Amino acid sequence: MAAKPWHRQSAAPAGARLIVQAQWTAKALIDTERLYFFLAQYDRDAALNLVAHLDAAPAKLVAHPRLGERVEGYVAKEVRKLSIGRYVMHYEIIGDQILILRLWHAREERR
Repeated sequence: MAAKPWHRQSAAPAGARLIVQAQWTAKALIDTERLYFFLAQYDRDAALNLVAHLDAAPAKLVAHPRLGERVEGYVAKEVRKLSIGRYVMHYEIIGDQILILRLWHAREERR
């Protein structure tokens, strides 16, 4: 899948050593597209604002990887969730990487 202009890898801020970068999975990119296109049919500016807000969240995680609440049910994995307004981001900490797994609206049925 080609990179979208609103997605980029988040590099660690100066002085941070634990996490090197955050990367988006293909599913997370598809989730972001889906959320964008749903909202854009009603308000394109709000959809662009949402994507910018979602895109900025991994930078916080690079600086504070355990900011989100741990998600139970994952054996031998450190999966956490971060609330971003009305949206939920699931991510996994793997060594010095953060992997953005999925994104949902908080009221959306998750599959």
